[in-house]
Amino acid sequence: FAQTLESLGNPPTVAVATSAVRDASDGGEFVRRAVEATGLPLRILTGEEEARYAYLGVASAWELSNDVVCDLGGGSLQLVSVRKGQFGAAVSLPLGALRLTEEFFEHDPPKEREVEELRQHVREFLMDHLPADAESGEYELHGVGGTIRTLARVSIELREYPVTRVHGYSVTRRDLEALAELLTDLPADKRRDVKGIGGDRADVIVAGLHTVLELVRATGRTAIRVSGMGIREGL
Repeated sequence: FAQTLESLGNPPTVAVATSAVRDASDGGEFVRRAVEATGLPLRILTGEEEARYAYLGVASAWELSNDVVCDLGGGSLQLVSVRKGQFGAAVSLPLGALRLTEEFFEHDPPKEREVEELRQHVREFLMDHLPADAESGEYELHGVGGTIRTLARVSIELREYPVTRVHGYSVTRRDLEALAELLTDLPADKRRDVKGIGGDRADVIVAGLHTVLELVRATGRTAIRVSGMGIREGL
């Protein structure tokens, strides 16, 4: 990235690190070495900052009212409560797709027991941290992040949906349940062959899928609307 920026004449640049670096015991040392090697002033975001930038990214795409924005990354899940279009409460939970994969899945494909333990873990966190009016039916659920976009791409392929753009696509609860049946029992090398997934998500997509499904169930939503705008656009 630093070399690309240099070739472009070093335009003004904002560089940030999210939960993987924030939670790492040597995160500060990583940032020091990255700055030393690249000259880029890398800033570690707090969980609330990460959530706020995800909100700003989604708000740049759509006019929000009473909504919840969720940003699922590799290390964490951010939830933002939006009220009358304004940023409200935010929480960052240790429910990222990579983190959960490493914590719960010892086998490939994961055993039924491992999947159920992961889902129970996610349910317990959501029970404690969802907005108080989560089941009121008055808001829309918006999803940000690579895992959620991947789920949308797979859903589009399976439905033979005529539009391939994931931004604005709604992944229904029934879609997620169908994807869970399809993907959970496949080993990673077979998941890579599923159109829409690709090699970079095949190892973590099952954990991410079940996390999103539990979120949709916990909020009583029938779908999650996918945003192609996220932290980068928010920044």
